[in-house]
Amino acid sequence: MEKIVKVVIEFIKIALLSAIAILMGMNIGILQTPTLSETGIHKPSEEIELSEDSKDEYNQREADLRKIMEHSLSQLFKFPESVRFRNTNYEYRRVFNDHGINVAPEKELEFATLCGQYSAQNAMAVYGSARPFYAEVAVNNEEKGITGDVWLEIDGEIKKLLSLDSSIALDGDKEKFEKLYAKKCGDIQSAFMGVFSQYDIGYAALSVKYYLEKLDKLSKYPGAKDSLIKCSNSDASHDYCIGAEICQRVKKLDENMSEFCSIKKQVCSGNDEHADCEEKLKAAYKEKKASKK
Repeated sequence: MEKIVKVVIEFIKIALLSAIAILMGMNIGILQTPTLSETGIHKPSEEIELSEDSKDEYNQREADLRKIMEHSLSQLFKFPESVRFRNTNYEYRRVFNDHGINVAPEKELEFATLCGQYSAQNAMAVYGSARPFYAEVAVNNEEKGITGDVWLEIDGEIKKLLSLDSSIALDGDKEKFEKLYAKKCGDIQSAFMGVFSQYDIGYAALSVKYYLEKLDKLSKYPGAKDSLIKCSNSDASHDYCIGAEICQRVKKLDENMSEFCSIKKQVCSGNDEHADCEEKLKAAYKEKKASKK
């Protein structure tokens, strides 16, 4: 019953604020198309140079809007200070200035979006799995007003805050949420990829394990590390540098490395630079491949 009363009160508050905004708009002409002088907009020819103080203020406003959105979401949970955000994408826009229209700060409009994943602690101080969220906030400096929305997934369901300063989350439209999220943070179904969301799952990283195994083996030999660093700082590739070190350090070679070391010994001299030796090896392998055709 108490929750229902809170919801009703929130709805009444929003309705009253909306009515006041409409009345104010009618009185000050906000529903009419304003002229340049009425909005305080300066034509592009009237360039306004931003001072360092102004730049610092814009940076502060950008940071504070992000905090407002994070705070609005965090307040839904029992331990708001414990809520963590990750893989976020934050965008801050100044509506007029970002479009080349100089306008006085008190006339500027601002808009920011934040999306990504969040996780919160439960009563046992254990963090739940990361869940997606999307938030946006708009600022009208002339009216000194802020409006915003916060969408998030809770226990598999999409919820939306009744208002930016509300602690009540109502059922949200899943399809609309996914569209908003996709616009700024990508496909919600691939969100588990986190910071690797732009990577292709395939075979491009097959060699990583090979590198790790070879470097682990070489790390047991004194001097190998310094020699590898010196080679890597040249124009030679990592493949060549690791292979050259294996030829020099390891006595028992596998079949592939045995062939590599044998050809290297034939075509390279002790005076060759690493990059020069690698080019000779490439030419030798190319010739060998052509002879087999």
